[in-house]
Amino acid sequence: WISRAEFYSGNTGLSFCSTSWQRSDVSQDSKFYQKKDQYKTVIPHLKADNTLIWIEVRGQVIERNDQGDVMLFVGVNVDITDNYNLRRELERLQLSNKLAIRAREMMTWSQEITHSAKDMMVFGNHLFEAKLGIQRNEQKMFSYKDIFRTVVRDSKEDKHRFKMLTDAIKNIYRGTEQSYDRILVKHKHEKTGEILFIEHSLGSIPSKTNHSSKLIGGVLLDVTAQINQEQKIRFLASHDTLTGLHNRLYFDDFQKQLAKDYTLYLFDLDGLKLGNDIYGHQFGDLLISKAATVLKDVFMKAQLIARIGGD
Repeated sequence: WISRAEFYSGNTGLSFCSTSWQRSDVSQDSKFYQKKDQYKTVIPHLKADNTLIWIEVRGQVIERNDQGDVMLFVGVNVDITDNYNLRRELERLQLSNKLAIRAREMMTWSQEITHSAKDMMVFGNHLFEAKLGIQRNEQKMFSYKDIFRTVVRDSKEDKHRFKMLTDAIKNIYRGTEQSYDRILVKHKHEKTGEILFIEHSLGSIPSKTNHSSKLIGGVLLDVTAQINQEQKIRFLASHDTLTGLHNRLYFDDFQKQLAKDYTLYLFDLDGLKLGNDIYGHQFGDLLISKAATVLKDVFMKAQLIARIGGD
């Protein structure tokens, strides 16, 4: 296409270019306005049927007046939508690799944002539906608010974890931080109610296909099994396996932290050895468990109930 200076007054028939540039927020800082005679840019264009395509515009200034204003220039517009989308997908894959994503095991999401992006719609893989019950639309997208909806915020610790996640997301979007690793958050499956512990990792990289945007993405790793195992180990380290009461090790540590004045009750089961000898140790274990249940019912307001010996 060829155009003279009236292009700038809006009288040109090249509505394609003017609408495209307006939609892509081309600023006075572009190469065209920096008095350079050659330029190349990629711009989005919305067709009459509301289909979004990407156009590569290349131009050459032919004539300027004495003040340096463009009087005549020529250009070519090339539809690069397919190639552009392929490169964007490649960048998403590169971001995934950078975050060490293995899609078969992790929930992954990504979003290309521009300076004017306001929505929170992101691309996500199928595991969001399986793990958290989050439904994706036909474009395999969902809102990040859907993830927030599954977060458990019952306890003070839960709320603290959620704040860490939201702060990290804000910093990534603002560009003040480039990545975050392994933010542990408790979630609940929207359909089954199953409680899950999820580690969130986030990151961003600049887009090579559109310099005014960047790619933001993350992975969510289900670590519920590991967390449950760790909790079980911590429980066994401080509790008696037979009664569920705290054990001698925990009791000794707890006692050291108490004030000087406190009341301590010690209980002993008479005849336990005789019961073991006559009816077997399973009978003795049953007596100990029953005694523990009685103590918990009677001393409900006690600071600590522990089994510190054999009986």
